[in-house]
Amino acid sequence: MHVTSLVAIALGLLIAAPLHAADQTILGAQFQAKNPTTPDKRKVQVKAKEKASPNTIVGDPVLNGATLTIRANGTTPSLQVFALPQGLNGKGKPFWTGTAAKGFKYSDSKGENGTPVKKIQLKKSGSGVFQIQAQASGKILPLNVTPPNIGTDACAFLEIGGGDSYSVKFPAGNGVIVNKAAAEYSHKKVTTEGSCTPTCSDGLQNQGESDVDCGGPCAGCPPGGGCTTGADCTSGVCASGVCQAPTCSDGVQNQSETDVDCGGPCAACPPGGGCATGADCTSGVCIGNVCQAPTCSDGVQNQGETAVDCGGPCAPCSCDVLGVCRMFVTSTSSGGNLGGLAGADATCNTRAAAAGLTGVYQAWLCALGASPATRSTHASVNYRRTDGALIANNWIDLTDGAIANAISRDEYGNDVSASAPFLPWTYVNTAGACDNETYLSPGSGPCPAFSNCPTNCANDGGSNGWTSSSGWAQGSKGDINATNGNWTDGATGLCSTPAERIYCIEQ
Repeated sequence: MHVTSLVAIALGLLIAAPLHAADQTILGAQFQAKNPTTPDKRKVQVKAKEKASPNTIVGDPVLNGATLTIRANGTTPSLQVFALPQGLNGKGKPFWTGTAAKGFKYSDSKGENGTPVKKIQLKKSGSGVFQIQAQASGKILPLNVTPPNIGTDACAFLEIGGGDSYSVKFPAGNGVIVNKAAAEYSHKKVTTEGSCTPTCSDGLQNQGESDVDCGGPCAGCPPGGGCTTGADCTSGVCASGVCQAPTCSDGVQNQSETDVDCGGPCAACPPGGGCATGADCTSGVCIGNVCQAPTCSDGVQNQGETAVDCGGPCAPCSCDVLGVCRMFVTSTSSGGNLGGLAGADATCNTRAAAAGLTGVYQAWLCALGASPATRSTHASVNYRRTDGALIANNWIDLTDGAIANAISRDEYGNDVSASAPFLPWTYVNTAGACDNETYLSPGSGPCPAFSNCPTNCANDGGSNGWTSSSGWAQGSKGDINATNGNWTDGATGLCSTPAERIYCIEQ
């Protein structure tokens, strides 16, 4: 029955206790710290007395113990926290006794509870006088609170387990202060109260902080500060009890990184990593704060592309993008059967590859209504020969009737201006369109007898150009040594002989 009653009382106290304990302030009467000679002579005494006090005793140290924090501030501040749990001394008597109505006492004259605190008294009289007294002695166990030499202010903070806390503050510049160098600091007759509740800006290491005003319940400590875990550090990295400076290989997301050890000041993050901007990603693409895998349509030059979304693993880049478009005349020649536009384009790309030229090339020919004007890139950049000489400033300049230099260099950059053949197949006028020239067909050949047929070496009478090497068909030609309109539209000849070159233009 007795055990049941104790359990009921304990449960009642827990239920009645507020979710967050209050801090009650008591007017200080006297604070005294002595250090006359050796550490065993050190003493600290705190007294508080407040008449007509509104304060009440909340909590029960007999059941839950208490914690006392004493600090003395000044030139050399000191602080010590004393855990004072309930227990029994060597004679079987409890350290804490009393009730909330009569007051509580703590007694441990021999330090059997593990602290130098000898005595604590907490009570409120029927007339409303609230009193707190505490004494600690270095004679029992080490006492670290000493006169600050010179002392300015002090605090005693008593926290009842599961109950309220009580602050006895001796403010700076208030009351009577006596300093005797490092031997004694006393402070009494203060007229104002104040809280001793630990804060993250009180200049002290308390309330579970891992260093002064940082770690624990406070903000993380800077590199070099004390720590117990990474959570105590701004870097999130604690090694051997010391906060470390952040690095890009510490396994923690810090120093403005967008993910662990990547982004921000570190190397870019792989796809799937966190990001704020594309610069945080290896792909350069950040969507929804997640780095994306590179693609050939993401608007970023990545994954080995030569330019944005072209080259490398993507489709070849337009010469307009790369900054210059090359033109050459082939080193090889053939009759008018070029395999149509597709076969002629293949020849251009085969010759370019043989010479180590990059890019995609088209034949400067017209057939089936398809001409450079309709199927080629109309570049805004220079057109140049394979030796670097300027042909035209851009597409408009290329198709205005004249060019800067004759297209007399082959895919290798060799000068073929004096090497026959000189008249490449074209059927293209100076505007880049089909030139629509015709010839009168004789009684034989691929074109209907005695009809006007296009000069494009067609095997079907005109529509399927560059598919015939018949001696009865004709094809239009340019001139590799001309810079006027004749460069593309200057002559006509049989599709059989002589074999001719073709112009190739980069796309």
